[in-house]
Amino acid sequence: MAVAIQRGYLDMAGTLFHHLHRPVQEITRGDYETSTEELGAGGQAFVYRGSYQGRKVAVKVSKGSKDGAAMLRAEADAMAKCPSPYLVSLLAVADRASTTPALLLDYMDSGTLRGYLDQKRWLQTSELQVTTLEVAWVVANAMKDLHALGIVHRDIKSENVLLSTDHYIKLGDLGIAKVAATYMTDGRGTARWTAPEVLRVDGECYGTQADVYSFGVLLTELDTLQLPYYDATDLMNDYQIKEAVLAGRRPTLTESCEPWLRDLVTQCLHDKPSKRPTAEGIVCILEKQVADGTAATAGVHV
Repeated sequence: MAVAIQRGYLDMAGTLFHHLHRPVQEITRGDYETSTEELGAGGQAFVYRGSYQGRKVAVKVSKGSKDGAAMLRAEADAMAKCPSPYLVSLLAVADRASTTPALLLDYMDSGTLRGYLDQKRWLQTSELQVTTLEVAWVVANAMKDLHALGIVHRDIKSENVLLSTDHYIKLGDLGIAKVAATYMTDGRGTARWTAPEVLRVDGECYGTQADVYSFGVLLTELDTLQLPYYDATDLMNDYQIKEAVLAGRRPTLTESCEPWLRDLVTQCLHDKPSKRPTAEGIVCILEKQVADGTAATAGVHV
């Protein structure tokens, strides 16, 4: 399936995924094992390495608070609604109704895209090699699948793009994903990647195009290997970044950035959501690059 995704065979990738995909299982604590190896942690959950039915998994466990348990249950619901070859798969939910539910997810053994880009910047080797176009292709298709169901991810960034020698590239962490609706006015996500309409305090509604903005910021990371605004010494905290974004400031690109990538970034980072391409439109743009292979970045590892 990874080869089908890499070569842009949308129909084949979808067919293979749905053939292999299994419904989410409802299990209990005794049905899986968890190691003490921590893979990551967030505000409401820890992620550990584990095993389930003979395969390695990532086990996302609530820290025990009501909010944390509710967030994990909401994440499980969002993932179950949108099985996709481009999203980290939810294999099972353990003790769903308890105060400490757990999600059993694809084990992505090569870590986050952010870690991968840091390795590249520090000239370190990595077992898995990916290109800018490959990452963009996967994330764009993940957005397309989510947006087709009216789901906004709300936290697209390099830390939430996961890499694996088995599962290739996948977008993860649907912890704050939400169905787009007119009442969606609360700002979530991380300021460096957050769209201006989300940052505004006047109660402006936002929807799927907020993800497109975040995707545009992610593309700047792929070009520079750096965090957004890495070169802005005057932007030291989220408040300063917020004010700068609202004033029209955007992350920089390198002078060597490929024209197709620069153009796509410019479109995605437009201040007006209606002027940004849709996720489906982005897939169409990238499909041309994947098909003809003329983009220099398509054949050069990030």
